[in-house]
Amino acid sequence: MDAPENIPLEDAVARGLIPCSACGAKGAGVKRVEGKPHFLCGTCAKKGRSTSWVALGIVLIGVVGVAWWLKPSTSAAPPRGSDWFVQADGLLRAGKYPEARALLEGRAKETPEDARVHFLLGQCLLAMGAAEGAHAAFVAAAAADKDAVPVNSLWAGIALQRLGRSAEALPLLQPTAAGPKFEERRRAALVECLLDLERYEEALNAIGNDPGMLWERHRALRYGNKPSAAEALETQADPKDAWTFRGTRLREEGDFDGARAVLEKRRQEAPEDRPRLARAELSVAVETNDLPRLEALAAELAADPRHFAEGLWFRAMGRLLAGKPAEARAIAEEFLAKTHPELSSIRLERLQMRFLTGQATAADVEAEAKRTGRVRANDLYWFLALATGDRAWAEKGFTETPGRNFPYHALKRLAGK
Repeated sequence: MDAPENIPLEDAVARGLIPCSACGAKGAGVKRVEGKPHFLCGTCAKKGRSTSWVALGIVLIGVVGVAWWLKPSTSAAPPRGSDWFVQADGLLRAGKYPEARALLEGRAKETPEDARVHFLLGQCLLAMGAAEGAHAAFVAAAAADKDAVPVNSLWAGIALQRLGRSAEALPLLQPTAAGPKFEERRRAALVECLLDLERYEEALNAIGNDPGMLWERHRALRYGNKPSAAEALETQADPKDAWTFRGTRLREEGDFDGARAVLEKRRQEAPEDRPRLARAELSVAVETNDLPRLEALAAELAADPRHFAEGLWFRAMGRLLAGKPAEARAIAEEFLAKTHPELSSIRLERLQMRFLTGQATAADVEAEAKRTGRVRANDLYWFLALATGDRAWAEKGFTETPGRNFPYHALKRLAGK
């Protein structure tokens, strides 16, 4: 899980984000008071002004990377209840997110007009992987303070992108962010949105020559009908990752033997890479309808505490492929019992498991498919085809698949293409 965002303190000062601790002025004239935890403009420094409470806000700069909530009090006395601020900071710094969440949620009920509380709660929830709740918190922060709208809109967009709702996230991620750290995070989320929305040329422009976005560039080239450029890019990848580029491309092209050979070679070179290899091979097993191999690999992942959710999901899909819906339902019940309902990384899988246990309908699944990009929607249509036996869902999923994105070949087989 991502920790709350960092921004260097001196960068924040240079960009005029830090106000004078005494009068609230911003700008290049605001400087740190030597040996002190606060900042003063030139005028206030000459007058010897300072306040003891400013350290409250300063400690949080390194945690959440924003300064709009550091507005000084009109009084020299500490703001009432400011101890929650310091306590929340300590919990977030220590990675004690459940405790920080409990504190911030309680505070949000007491002072719903305080944008700082909602912002910190959003950061906390995002770090916990609860993107839906984080989005709601950032929206609340923006509503509570008009000065907070730009930064909270950015974070709301990031939360939406993590939920796969790229069409909704895109407008929030397009304005350039202040500061390199914010801009880096904004651009990464923007690229993912553009890829999800199949705007490949725009994605390539946003990626530029960033060496840290080789996978994203590879994906844009593959789905943007530039296979030779995608293949050429594989030589630039780090050897520990290059096999994933080549194996994915070969699987999507339908060269399953070639994909298996890549995976086997990697298995001989780096047996410690087993979880990633298992996931890659599971994709090949689904696309080729290799049910024995699917079950063996899924069981292996399900037995791993770090990857059990993914393993259980694949096991349930294997049971559906084998025509054993009762067994799939039992696995779905186990999945739901063992996974957290707010974890956004498995949100779509939980929706599918809820369908198998009668807690969601086909209309619920289809509604989510329509709200997400086609890169995720085809997974949901494939699931509906398996769970209902209705070939129409497979035909829809096949049509909705960008390029040959997984599970293209499985959908093609179910649709009788």
